[in-house]
Amino acid sequence: MKSAIRRVTRRIGCDIVRVRSEDEDPSLEIYREMYRDEVLARKPFYNVGAGAFRHPYWTNVDKPSDWYAKVQDQQALIAYDLMALDPLPIESDSAEIVYSSHTLEHITNQAANWFFTESFRILRRGGILRVTVPDAELFYRALQNGDRHFDSMVRIYNTAEKARSICVDRPANELSNQQLFLWRMATSTSVNHLDGSPERITDEQLDDALATRGLEKTLDFCISKCDLEVQQRNPGNHINWWTFDKFKQMLEAVGFSPVLRSAFGQSASPLLRDTRKFDNTHPEFSLYIEVAKP
Repeated sequence: MKSAIRRVTRRIGCDIVRVRSEDEDPSLEIYREMYRDEVLARKPFYNVGAGAFRHPYWTNVDKPSDWYAKVQDQQALIAYDLMALDPLPIESDSAEIVYSSHTLEHITNQAANWFFTESFRILRRGGILRVTVPDAELFYRALQNGDRHFDSMVRIYNTAEKARSICVDRPANELSNQQLFLWRMATSTSVNHLDGSPERITDEQLDDALATRGLEKTLDFCISKCDLEVQQRNPGNHINWWTFDKFKQMLEAVGFSPVLRSAFGQSASPLLRDTRKFDNTHPEFSLYIEVAKP
């Protein structure tokens, strides 16, 4: 109806001046410029693993949990467990954008592959999938260089009380470089985890594995030791690792091409360039991947 009124008023040489409330976000105008009202009413933009994300034109998709209860709006999301391998309750070829930030490191390879498959199904042709995760190669470089200033965990969880809040047995600035690396790649395998996997990985075991197996095989070895029951109790743990090559292989296998390495705020979609809403979780160590459904 609004679109029809605008078309009529333009034909007779006038336009409607829209009265904006004082608290309305001016960035919403770009949505109204790019999409018809009936499209926006469907909210065909999906943030998977949305957490505290809020936007009037986006639909949040997340698993309700006590862990994230303080930030989730559990009444206004599609309740969905990525690990359950169920179809997304979204019509095929209907989504404009699927976005996921710092979520895929919390699920298995099988679940990630299912997410990619479902994203391909629900996206319309030309629709965008954008994903951000911790970049395993950046963490590996920091480990090789002995760079203890790379990971913000050292600065943030620097007291015993703060460390206990994420199940670390001591201040993070007292962890070895190897255990800091494990915390970001396979959290429950760290010897410093208060509620970790039955099989832990020592500094010496990690060093030996990297020297003899290389990075990717070592990371696969590490995540194979993560316990999914521990993950249920601690969903903030990381149980997966990501590099550009791993993304490329998995995304091409489900039909996405080309797979592009992106960067902070550098999306093909003007909507996703709003870094107040997107790409703002740990940009200092994130990997950004973007693909369009061909």
